[in-house]
Amino acid sequence: MYKLLIVDDDTLIRRGLKKMIDWDDVEFAGEAYNGETAMEIVKTKDVDIVLTDIRMPESNGIELLEQIYKFNPNIETIVISAYDEFEYAKYAIKYGSINYILKPISPKELNNSIKKAKENIDNRIKQKSQNRDNDVSNLLQKVLKGYIADNSNEYAILGQIDLKKDHFCVCVINNFDENYLHLQPELHKEILTKFKIIYTLRYGDKYVIIFCDIKNNDYMQFKIYDVIQKILSHKKCKMSNCTCGIGKVFVGLKKVYMSYENALEALPYTLFEDDGQVVRYSDIEKRKHLYIDTTKYEKELQVYIALGNKTEVEKIINEILSKINNKMSIGSLRVLITNLCSILLKSNTDLSKDINDFLQKINSTDYLLAFNSITSIKKIIYNIFLMTTEKCLEENGGKDALISKVKDFIDQNYSQSIGLKKIADLFHVNNSYLSDLFKKTTGENINAYITCVRIQNAKKLLENEELNVSTVGEIVGYSNDVYFYKVFKRTIGMTPKEYRTYKKGLKNCR
Repeated sequence: MYKLLIVDDDTLIRRGLKKMIDWDDVEFAGEAYNGETAMEIVKTKDVDIVLTDIRMPESNGIELLEQIYKFNPNIETIVISAYDEFEYAKYAIKYGSINYILKPISPKELNNSIKKAKENIDNRIKQKSQNRDNDVSNLLQKVLKGYIADNSNEYAILGQIDLKKDHFCVCVINNFDENYLHLQPELHKEILTKFKIIYTLRYGDKYVIIFCDIKNNDYMQFKIYDVIQKILSHKKCKMSNCTCGIGKVFVGLKKVYMSYENALEALPYTLFEDDGQVVRYSDIEKRKHLYIDTTKYEKELQVYIALGNKTEVEKIINEILSKINNKMSIGSLRVLITNLCSILLKSNTDLSKDINDFLQKINSTDYLLAFNSITSIKKIIYNIFLMTTEKCLEENGGKDALISKVKDFIDQNYSQSIGLKKIADLFHVNNSYLSDLFKKTTGENINAYITCVRIQNAKKLLENEELNVSTVGEIVGYSNDVYFYKVFKRTIGMTPKEYRTYKKGLKNCR
């Protein structure tokens, strides 16, 4: 209700004005016959609008406008006058009057002016509320960061709270629209009556609710959990995949930031809950770091990925992912994902940029929260491995293509200084991975194959008696005579010279 005061020295005019005014949402605050009497009412009652004449005995309308402006410039004034004089109108404008209405007064013009006055009051209240909300929000954002003001008066804007004794608990909600609070008026009312004070604010891309109460611990947290569950059970909240983390209860405003950090830490654990939208920090404190060992699967995965064997890759990945459960920590999940990505990088170094980008994202809580459940995360890991396997199959041209290429390379370059590392680097694969793959595919290790190729070619060259043994050794890749003799004898069962003599004897026998 807007309280309106009528000021005019003519009783009949005051009565006439009262009859003209639409009193639906306006309350009659009184009437006065001059400015002095009017100011007494203004000072003792909460007057919002003053409707005043200009010419009155003792204290006129101009003096009244000036006094009201000095006392409270937010009081709206409307001037009525029988005199169409610019000086009067100028003073009305100076002291912020809405209108200068000439007698005889039009009811429509009068009520339109009152309507304008009410709009000004509403806008001012709204702006004041917005300014206060902004001030409260700015202060609370500092509190959530751990800021403690030197002057406790700075917290007066938060209302009647005991900075040291009241209990505080923070909830952080993801994908939340604050309008949801008002979708169920009864619930909203229930929330407000259950706690001493509730603060709400947007902080970053999250919605934060800070509950303040006198009583503590399990009972307070139980009430909060119940309230949040009721809010998020609304169908619009479910459709937007709202989730909430609830921090622990702490005594004193200076520990609010600790509850906020708890809530943020609890938030991603909603991924582990099948239908759960709310997780309390106190529930995840008990979770231990669960390490899932991927090293025993690493070599097999690398081999099957390179071979393009989707069936085996799928089997192994499903076995690993089946070990993920709702008792593990988010840290454990991130370690597992990192280790799996490491296996992918060893299998195909061309994926390094994509994998590193994925690892950076997965370490972000916001990225994790973009998934609806842990099942979604399992699915993306599963798909990455199968896609990588398909890519390797396509690039290598078939099951044994990579090993065939490696063997061709050795056959053509055996005379050079080559070994496992050099070949692995050349084909953009990990050393141990190439070694295991080669052994699984050919039945022998890669160094044994290099040795075999060199010795077979050395045998052919030794039949040319114009070449001395040292030269033959150098041609097939051995710069050290002694080592060449040793490898040749271990492989063939005789020294290079003995082999040459043996081959010469065979020729002579023919």
